[in-house]
Amino acid sequence: MRKATIVLVLLFCLSSLNTFQASNVNHQFSEDAFKCSQQNVSEGASIDCEITDLNFTNVNQIRYRFVADEFDQEIKSVPGKNLISTGYVHTCAILDNASTMCWGSDGDGRLGNGGEDNTISKPTDYVINPEGETFKSIHAGHENTCGITDSGKLYCWGNNNNGKNGIGSTNTEKLPFTPVTFEQDTIIEKISIGLYHSCAIDSENAVWCWGRAWNGNLGSGDDATDQYTPVKVELPGANDFATEIAAGERFTCALLGNGAISCWGYDGNYQLGDSLETTADQNTPQSYVSLPSGRIAVDVDAGQHHACAVLDNGSIVCWGHNNYGMLGFGPYSSIANSLPQYINTTQNVSFTQVSAGYDHTCALLENGTGMCWGRNTHGQLGNDSTTNTDYPVYINQSQTGPLIAISTSYLHTCAINASGGAFCWGSANSGALGNSVNHHKSWAYELAPTPVTWSGMAWSGTIGPVADKEWNTGSWLKGYMQNDGTNTYNISIDIPLGSIYGNYSVEIYMLMKDGQRNSATFQNVFKVLEKDSDGDSVVDSEDAFPNDTSQWADTDNDGYGDNPNGTNPDAYPDDPERWELIDAGIGSEAESRLSNQAIYIGVGLMLVLTFFLFRFSSKKSDKKEYSSSVDVFGIDGVAQGADLTEVSEQVDAVVNQLENLKDTISELETKNEPLEDEYRSKDKF
Repeated sequence: MRKATIVLVLLFCLSSLNTFQASNVNHQFSEDAFKCSQQNVSEGASIDCEITDLNFTNVNQIRYRFVADEFDQEIKSVPGKNLISTGYVHTCAILDNASTMCWGSDGDGRLGNGGEDNTISKPTDYVINPEGETFKSIHAGHENTCGITDSGKLYCWGNNNNGKNGIGSTNTEKLPFTPVTFEQDTIIEKISIGLYHSCAIDSENAVWCWGRAWNGNLGSGDDATDQYTPVKVELPGANDFATEIAAGERFTCALLGNGAISCWGYDGNYQLGDSLETTADQNTPQSYVSLPSGRIAVDVDAGQHHACAVLDNGSIVCWGHNNYGMLGFGPYSSIANSLPQYINTTQNVSFTQVSAGYDHTCALLENGTGMCWGRNTHGQLGNDSTTNTDYPVYINQSQTGPLIAISTSYLHTCAINASGGAFCWGSANSGALGNSVNHHKSWAYELAPTPVTWSGMAWSGTIGPVADKEWNTGSWLKGYMQNDGTNTYNISIDIPLGSIYGNYSVEIYMLMKDGQRNSATFQNVFKVLEKDSDGDSVVDSEDAFPNDTSQWADTDNDGYGDNPNGTNPDAYPDDPERWELIDAGIGSEAESRLSNQAIYIGVGLMLVLTFFLFRFSSKKSDKKEYSSSVDVFGIDGVAQGADLTEVSEQVDAVVNQLENLKDTISELETKNEPLEDEYRSKDKF
């Protein structure tokens, strides 16, 4: 494999064949901004590209990502989920450099910084990572915290009542020290923390649960025995697999690969969403949520006694308890709703993610606008009010701009905006808002999003890449570089065998020194083709001679190329029985046999003709009959000084060879086999 060097000299100059789109950018770029040395490149080959006229002086880092236009990802996570997470009275988030911070109550060491159960009202200390690991997602629970590392290991720390940390005991650990103990070497992709239990999805899309066995919430079939280590959950369908998991107080829901949802556990408030007929608990997954006809789900989350899902058309449905209006379709009452119903929105809006808290729910729209509904006693809806509402209201985003991640909990809500800023609102109890304005009393609250007090780098976001670890994975598709002061960036990558074929676009992210981000997308910058080993512009799978630059087609599949000017050309490209190489003058096996037969017959005729000529000449001179070769050549041979005995032997040998040749030809024709090389040799005559 040759080194594929894509030189992005970030000075902006582009091929007119490309299209350009800039997002979240305050600068004008030339439409002729990104240029590559060639439009097509084979896997394993090289290409050079450049960007010109980048005049930013405050760029801290450049990140790039190449995206195959036709790439169909297997299972995509909901954008922004798990970048920030709210617990009962604490909050955690991932920074853009892949480090993690938590703030609020440190009871039982849930902040993971090695502290002494203190209350921290703003981000101060980093979570102490396991040796050699960093967290790619963070999850704040009721009294504990869990994180998934880059390698797919799961760690939980803080309060461990009922074994909810999954480490095989109820011992409390204040640091991410012991990984959750699975039955086998399992790679974890998703996790959700309920009140006293947790559930996760592994890389094989299987579901595991552990902690308090409460009304069947673990799905193991045993609703009485707490599980200190994960147990595998059998989904209701033989072919079901999970893509998202949501743990409520005493129930659990899983989004399945086909867009269905299955819930199990406590159904006292119809939170299983499957039937009007019964509220019986289910200690294993047995049924499916009754989604609206023709619709499938793309996201799901569970609150204390209710659940909500985003559907494939961008709408949201909710079901379960509705005492504060958290189902969003009003009016709120103590009567639960057993089947999912659409939330009440006055406009045609499209949602991308939903977060269900204890008694309130929030969701994000495609344009980054946030809406919340339900309990608002501490301003957790973020609309400058403390009035409960049973329909969605807009969050006051005057300080935040577009949001890309949101998380709800008991009495507070937090979000990350498009520029990597973190904001929280609602109850400031124990410093959960992280705004450091001495708001750590249970009665203090914020009615609208306020910035988390942090003067360091941006929090992880999806407008622009997430944490560094996601951009240093060894993939040729993405990477990052620090600004060395020259605004010139050289990127060397490998386009490996097996890369996705087709057009590629490139996304460029500029992380500014002030923590803001600028981004630009250049479409169709080059096209990756299948490997072409001999460089004749015909890919190997379509090249009959992948290692011969002079031949690529063989119409009749006889092993000789169609190109008359190439190696081993075929004079008869449509006839698999004939190829007669132009330079050598040798035809097919059958034609060679016929040609040799003609030679042999011609020689035989010449000998017979000679015989008759001598005989005729001798008869004409003395009218004598001859019965042997001696008689035939005797007089003339003597007259010419020949050895009669030698001549006679030569003639007899020729006659015998002709007879043998005749028999051999007949035999080969009968067997339909080509003549051996020894019979093609002129020396045999």
